[in-house]
Amino acid sequence: MNDPSSDEPAAMAVIKAVADKVGIDPVDLTDPLSDAIDPDALDAVCRYSSAHVTFEYHGYFVTVDSTNQVELSDAHRG
Repeated sequence: MNDPSSDEPAAMAVIKAVADKVGIDPVDLTDPLSDAIDPDALDAVCRYSSAHVTFEYHGYFVTVDSTNQVELSDAHRG
C-alpha cells in the first residue's frame, strides 16, 4: 500500500507504487500505464466516485480507490 496524496492523480499514484515495489524510478518503467488502462479515466473514476478499480499492470494486480490507496499483488502467483 502507498501513502496517498489528495492532490496526486490516481494514475501517478499507481506509477509511483509500482516503481517503488520493483525498486526503480517511475520514469524507468518500461510499460506505459496506458497499455493497461486509460489514465484519464482512472483519474476520473477515482476522483468523482467512491469506486475502486482493479487491473493488471507491470506484472501486478493493481487496486486503487477513491483515496488513491494503491494495493499491489503479484499477478504471476499461481
